[in-house]
Amino acid sequence: MPHRIGRKALALAVLVLLGCGDDDRPASAQIKDATHDAAQNVKAVGQEVGAQLSDALASLEQWAKETANDVGESGEAFAQRVQDRMPDTEKLVADTKAHLAAGDAKAKELAARLDDKLAVLKARLASLAHGAASATKDMKDDVVRAYDDLLAEVRGALKPSAG
Repeated sequence: MPHRIGRKALALAVLVLLGCGDDDRPASAQIKDATHDAAQNVKAVGQEVGAQLSDALASLEQWAKETANDVGESGEAFAQRVQDRMPDTEKLVADTKAHLAAGDAKAKELAARLDDKLAVLKARLASLAHGAASATKDMKDDVVRAYDDLLAEVRGALKPSAG
């Protein structure tokens, strides 16, 4: 996403410069300045998106800690509680993957691992929901671990060195 925004910003800046540029400066200097400005704008947008994702992650991490303390509740209630959070979780994963999409090969690898972790969480949750009446603490702990693993992967992907 930031990559496409950057290209559009750069193209727009070049068009504006060529159409109404500063006659006292060479076109190459004007283009260089426009490119620098566009790059700074893309970087700022990327940082803003990263901050928003970090806020969403922090909220889900807090919820996960609270939920981990409630593995003693019925399997059905626990499964429903996690299921109710899945839209937020899936949105965080999708937004993080979009943020990583403009990155290098390592960022794309991180995005693929997010898919893997989300699939594990969904499988564990489905298993828990299917056997909710006879769900054991271990089954609930498996869901908690899968959720924690996914959030840890998102946290790692959002580190500045990741993308």
